[in-house]
Amino acid sequence: MYGAITVFDALILEAIAAAGAVPLVVGTAVAVRRRRVAPAPVPRLPSRRAMGALIATLPHRHRREAKVIVELARDHEKRHSPSRLDAFTAREALRAYLPDTINAYLAVPKDLRRRPRNGAPSADQELARQLATLRSGLERLRDGDADAAAARMAENRTFLRERFGTATHDEPAPQPTIFERLTSFVEEFVRGA
Repeated sequence: MYGAITVFDALILEAIAAAGAVPLVVGTAVAVRRRRVAPAPVPRLPSRRAMGALIATLPHRHRREAKVIVELARDHEKRHSPSRLDAFTAREALRAYLPDTINAYLAVPKDLRRRPRNGAPSADQELARQLATLRSGLERLRDGDADAAAARMAENRTFLRERFGTATHDEPAPQPTIFERLTSFVEEFVRGA
């Protein structure tokens, strides 16, 4: 009790002081000991066998889409650090989003899955929409990776050209932009005047 107090203890004391039960003197400081918090463990993903068994319960027309989703998510999750938000999204697609979607579909009795109910689309139509949404989201993550990689390659190309010059077998230097041509025209005009 005589050492540094925890964050929780400090919050309790602040709440008590705010309620007026214990007046705090101006200038009184509460030392809060910093604790290292271990990162939360990465949740386990369903095994390939378990995911395959779940997908196998779907009608053939939905299996292909579910398999594409699994491959997109696994590929994205493999290529990124677990701490990145998009890797979390890919992991959750495998751990929860896809299994929850499939299990909700399977909860509808088999003979009612093709019939619309209460003005809503049929379970088959809804599953197709939800799978398309998952796939589209994961494809956007993949496309974002491709765009970022292309930008990094272009930056590296520019760096290498600036550092080492253009190789003889390389493409010719890019043509000057309109701004660069206008600037050189104005400079020549000013020099000539």
